[in-house]
Amino acid sequence: MSYSVRKAFRRTVLWTFAALMAMLILPQTAKAYTTDSFYGIWCQATKDYNEALNYASQLRAYGYEAEVYTTSQWSNLNPETWYAVTAGAYYSEQAAYNVLPSVQQIYPDAYVKYTGTFIGGARNDNYTAPSQPSASIGIYQSDHYAAFYGIWCHAAKRLAEAQMYADNLTAQGYPSKVFLTTEWSNLNSEPWYVVSVGVYYSESSAYSALPAVQRVYSDAYVKYSGNYRG
Repeated sequence: MSYSVRKAFRRTVLWTFAALMAMLILPQTAKAYTTDSFYGIWCQATKDYNEALNYASQLRAYGYEAEVYTTSQWSNLNPETWYAVTAGAYYSEQAAYNVLPSVQQIYPDAYVKYTGTFIGGARNDNYTAPSQPSASIGIYQSDHYAAFYGIWCHAAKRLAEAQMYADNLTAQGYPSKVFLTTEWSNLNSEPWYVVSVGVYYSESSAYSALPAVQRVYSDAYVKYSGNYRG
């Protein structure tokens, strides 16, 4: 084996080891719908499946990864069949509690509870989440070229530093993204990589989520991005 091949092999092994360690150390956020055990932020339960779907859609409009789960399919939830709505599904109890205060500002009775193990059959696949909520409320899911309100937590000159900060925030239960200030008309004209916890269509939605973020990042603040100019 040549020196260059051995060097490439060692580098691959080191990167694989680092990735595995990160998976072990960082708290994980579950996928949007999962059959793995998780902690949910439960907001409503109903016998009417369509009613639960509508409630989940409302939660999604506020920026939460809401899903409907059938309680009888989980060992630690109600054995009677109810359709329960959660604002996200979290592998870590702490990650769920990090997000809970912002949910309770909209749904005061929301609470965290562990599902236990999945014991049910196939889930109901009739629900398709909206790709983008109405423009007047909530966090948008995919289009990051429209103007928005951000909850800004960090700025760095290096993309790698900003991305690491965003990844740490996301792992703690605060989904975050990195933006380059010079690409937005109302942000700093000097190039900085800035981290926002969420991207919101309305100022009121951003301010609703701000107090929960400030409990962990006291200097976090809301600011409008202005138009995207690339």
